[in-house]
Amino acid sequence: MNNFETTFTEITDWQKILYYNTGGTRSKKIIIHPFSNEEYFFKGSKINKKNGQTLYPTEFWSEIVSSKIGQLLGFNMLDYNIAYDKNDIQKIGCISKSMILNSENNLTEGKTYLTGFDSKYNPDIDKTKYTFQFIKNSLIYFQLNPYINNIIEIIVFDSIVGNSDRHQENWGVIMFYRKAIEEINKKLSNKELSFWGKIDMKFKRFLNEFFILLHKEDRKISKSNLKLHSEITLHKFAPIYDSGCCLG
Repeated sequence: MNNFETTFTEITDWQKILYYNTGGTRSKKIIIHPFSNEEYFFKGSKINKKNGQTLYPTEFWSEIVSSKIGQLLGFNMLDYNIAYDKNDIQKIGCISKSMILNSENNLTEGKTYLTGFDSKYNPDIDKTKYTFQFIKNSLIYFQLNPYINNIIEIIVFDSIVGNSDRHQENWGVIMFYRKAIEEINKKLSNKELSFWGKIDMKFKRFLNEFFILLHKEDRKISKSNLKLHSEITLHKFAPIYDSGCCLG
C-alpha cells in the first residue's frame, strides 16, 4: 500500500503562471517546479462566484483519494497529491503533474471531438445527447476507434467511485506534435526514401508545425483539420483526470 500513500509538497516559493487559468468550476493554477521547470497544476476547492468564498474547503481530498483508488485497481490515472501555498487564498489543495508541455503537445478535450462530429451539438443545452453511443460515433468518425475501450474504462471507474461530473472537458486525447516531428525527421534521413515519400513526410511535418502554432495561439481546429490531427500526429488517450466530484 505504500506506493499509494499521498505526498505533501509546499509550493509557496514555486513560480505561478497567474495569467493562465484552466476551465472548470474549481480554482486551478499552473505552477513551475523550481528545479526541473516541469509544469504542475494546483487545484483548490469550488469558489462561490458571487462572494468569492470557498464552498468546500476539503473537496480536493476526494480528487486525491479517487486517484489513489484508481491506481490501486489498475486504471491509468493522473496522480494527485497534497500541496500547500501559504500565500494562496485557499492555502491547501491538490497538485498534479501536467499531462502536456505547451511547446510540444496538446490535450484535445472530448468536447472538441463531439462538437466537431456534430456542429449542432451544444454541451450546455443538449444534456441527454451526451451518451456512450454519441461519444463512440464521434471517436470512430475521427479514426480514434481504439479509444472506445478507454471510454468504457472511465465509465467503470466512475461507477466505482460514484463520480457524477465526467463532462466533455474531463476526458481527452494527448497529441504529441514535437515527437511526431522528430519521428518524421528520422524517416527523412533515410536515403532509400522515394521522392514522393519525402514530399509526404515534409507535408506531415508542416502540418504538425501548423498544429503547434494553432495551439499556441489558442485557435480552434476545424473539423477537416481535426481528422488530419489524428492521422498525422502521434497521440494517446489521456490518463483519467478531474474525478473529484465523487465518494459522496
